[in-house]
Amino acid sequence: MPSRRVRSQTLILLLVAGLALIILATSLAVSHLLRERETESWRYQMANMSLLLAGQLEQSLASARIAMDSIADRVEALKVRDAAELRTKAGVPELHQMLRDKVSGLPQVDVATIVASNGDVLNFTRSFPPPPINLADRDYFQAQKEKPDLGLFVSIPVRNKGNGKWVFYLSRRLNDAHGNFIGLVLVGLSVEQLTRHFAQLGESLGEGASINFYRRDFALMARWPWR
Repeated sequence: MPSRRVRSQTLILLLVAGLALIILATSLAVSHLLRERETESWRYQMANMSLLLAGQLEQSLASARIAMDSIADRVEALKVRDAAELRTKAGVPELHQMLRDKVSGLPQVDVATIVASNGDVLNFTRSFPPPPINLADRDYFQAQKEKPDLGLFVSIPVRNKGNGKWVFYLSRRLNDAHGNFIGLVLVGLSVEQLTRHFAQLGESLGEGASINFYRRDFALMARWPWR
């Protein structure tokens, strides 16, 4: 009898152990499945958010470019013959108001500017007349001056010389009737405004998340968190 009781107890222990192993294996399988589903859901969420953010950025840049092109078209309509005449015709209150009108309603735009052939700011949206600022050392100025057929150029972020804020610029070259360089039109986009927008989206991503915006050559344009 004792041996039969021992066998029964052993059988019960084996059944319990087997059941425990089955429960453990099932738990692990369910945990793995839930983790896979959670990961897949996270990937789906990230893909959707990336598409949403890319669309919003594209729209912001497109709106800024339309404003820049409209300003350049208005300047070219003045029939400026040379760099000296651009200084005279661009440095007037009417052009200051035109600049402000073109970028009104575009919160991503920090400043719009008309620049002379030597880099001097002739007119911009912040004040009239503008303070003495020269932009000849900037990458967009040098690129547009050296390459007549460059077209749109997107600069790396720099501290704006007017207010010290981080900005990156869209630029378009201005030519005289013979294709000679006489100046630039610039539209500066606020890195701070983009970072605030990234932060609003990033609140739903959880701890450790980040959002980065790169130029085509992978130069970093804006990011969240900022540091």
